[in-house]
Amino acid sequence: FNKSVFNKSIILQKKNLVFFRENMIEYKKIGLRNEEEFLKKKMNELSGGQRQKVAIARALSMKPKLLLVDEISSMLDDSSKVNIMRLLKKLQYDLGFSMLFITHDILLAKKIADYVYCMENGKIVKKGSVRKVFCSTEERKYEY
Repeated sequence: FNKSVFNKSIILQKKNLVFFRENMIEYKKIGLRNEEEFLKKKMNELSGGQRQKVAIARALSMKPKLLLVDEISSMLDDSSKVNIMRLLKKLQYDLGFSMLFITHDILLAKKIADYVYCMENGKIVKKGSVRKVFCSTEERKYEY
């Protein structure tokens, strides 16, 4: 992330070499403006929310069927967290990809997930719908 947001950014994948100049639509989909001053910024000059949006755009430029989202909200303030989650759900709906969302934030998991796997000591100890996993008295321990 020490390169500029736009000019030097590339993604390598087995069969694809994608330059962001050719995939600017992805930046527009996530609400990042196509303005020269933004695109010339270094990653360390962006806010946490802007950095996450750039990371999302990079991932979406590969047109994935499954988006792996690992602790995307951990370094964001509450307002940015809500905005990123709304954006992800909208993009998921609009673009039709599945999402594997990894988090320690139980409240966030309750809001975003359709299906939940709870892990303890590296093992899956509970799985099911949000309601099944988090609403029974027996499963209250996963809320803390």
